[in-house]
Amino acid sequence: MTTSSISSPSRTVSPRSDRAEVADTASSNKRPAGSSQPGGDARLDGLQARSPDASAEGASAKRPRTSLLGADSGIGAREAKLDKVYTTLSLQARQTHVANQKRLEAGVQKLLQNASVQAEIAAGKDVRDCVADALKGLLEEAQLSTDIYQPKDATQLAGYGRYLLHSHAKEGESFCLQLFAFDARQKTPIHDHPNECASFILKGNLSERIYRPTGETKDNTPLAEKTERNARTEASWAGFGPDELGVPHSLKNKSGDIALSVHLYRDMDGLSEGQQIAAKTKFERTAKE
Repeated sequence: MTTSSISSPSRTVSPRSDRAEVADTASSNKRPAGSSQPGGDARLDGLQARSPDASAEGASAKRPRTSLLGADSGIGAREAKLDKVYTTLSLQARQTHVANQKRLEAGVQKLLQNASVQAEIAAGKDVRDCVADALKGLLEEAQLSTDIYQPKDATQLAGYGRYLLHSHAKEGESFCLQLFAFDARQKTPIHDHPNECASFILKGNLSERIYRPTGETKDNTPLAEKTERNARTEASWAGFGPDELGVPHSLKNKSGDIALSVHLYRDMDGLSEGQQIAAKTKFERTAKE
């Protein structure tokens, strides 16, 4: 199958054309564009990120890589066990969350069974690109109940919440949909991505800062300086492809209330070992002279 990049038709920025965001991982090593595994990544929350042996083959040996149908016995139950990755929900809220997962699952399956979409895939279009193109409509049709999605820790600047909405684990076309909940003024660390991504702003307004790598500190911490800012307004979506993975950025909630964003991460199913976080390099901001 031809691999094509996730991209957005609605935005052109420099140095990247279209973009998206987030997760909270740190790494001192970058993955070359097109590679499926970063090397030596370490997560900000202290968990092990992808390692060289956590390839698709290694993950499949530990967990069956099949399409996950039915949130009750599949994605929902498995997500709940990953409380160091995803934000914990109350029992009542989890029931609503599972219902959201089911509706979104039904929408994705309906999309991929559509004759015109199947024809595009048969002609070489990547499944992930088909879903990315339809992401805004899929989220709107699912009519997600979003009141349950809250920041993990409103007292922490980077204490945003993370929730798994969908997991597609089929070999060669894996992706996941993750939702992030930002309290007012919360933001992500400055980071880059090893995975192509498309994102949709479900609620509120985010500000995206673009950075340029400038070197390293004496202890080898990567540094970056600001270059430009993009407004990510409610109901907008954008994506970034393989040529843009090394460009650092950060997202900050500019709303006076909670902001929600949904991200499609390619080549990670959100559940298998090494495929739960969009691992990346964490940067520090270059000090002003």
